[in-house]
Amino acid sequence: MKKLCVVLVVCFLMAGNLWSADLTPSKPILILSDLMLPRYATSGSGVPGDPYVIENLLIDMTGKNSNAGIWIKYTRANVVIRNCKIINGIDALNNKNNPFSANNLGIQCENVCNLIIENCQVETNNMGMWLEGCLGVSVFDCTVQDNRYRGIYLMDSKYCVIANNVVKDNSGDDILLNTNFKKPTSTCQFNRVTNNTTRTIHLMGNQSNNVVKGNEDPL
Repeated sequence: MKKLCVVLVVCFLMAGNLWSADLTPSKPILILSDLMLPRYATSGSGVPGDPYVIENLLIDMTGKNSNAGIWIKYTRANVVIRNCKIINGIDALNNKNNPFSANNLGIQCENVCNLIIENCQVETNNMGMWLEGCLGVSVFDCTVQDNRYRGIYLMDSKYCVIANNVVKDNSGDDILLNTNFKKPTSTCQFNRVTNNTTRTIHLMGNQSNNVVKGNEDPL
């Protein structure tokens, strides 16, 4: 029995290492328009049914000087970001002299449409994910933990979905929904949100049409 337990532990550790070994080290990514997407995508054309795919990247922010590991703005094409690991924004170069900087995020999306973020690990950054002014952005099956401030921040966005994520051990809110739209109609459901130091899910602004349900530790 003891040998069996040892074998299972070793197999578990090897599986985690293999997942990391399959990732390609990358510098931080900045995308400012649809025209820049083919530079970073491994496949796809950006149309419905054939999205641009950005995948399997390891972005270690240690010693880097960037606002975010992946910073994407002003895109309308269909995009999927998946199987990426973004870490150590807390130790980024432009964070050393200003530990309260709003920089050094894991994933930052501004004025973005038609984006799916799935199966990503976003850890030890100033903030995990910042989604602002977005339309139709979905975050699925991600792990967002040990970030200095918030885990996931959805601000002034419409028809977005945050679902089936593990968001934990962040120093601020695990998930913050903040909007002034009268009909935001975004959904936050079936997330596991635990062990943060303030609130798990925090609602601000007009929340009358948002759907918040089925989360492990809501409100």
